[in-house]
Amino acid sequence: MLTPSVFKRGIIWILFFLLSLVVVPFFTDDSKPAPAPAAPQATVR
Repeated sequence: MLTPSVFKRGIIWILFFLLSLVVVPFFTDDSKPAPAPAAPQATVR
């Protein structure tokens, strides 16, 4: 039932899904750089 092409296609979809999960947080963190430095300065004071 599971042919190699279907298996390979499933692996590609899983890799694409994991890559999107890893890449999306980087873009969201880069879009809002202001709140991140504010927290350490408050703790240093």
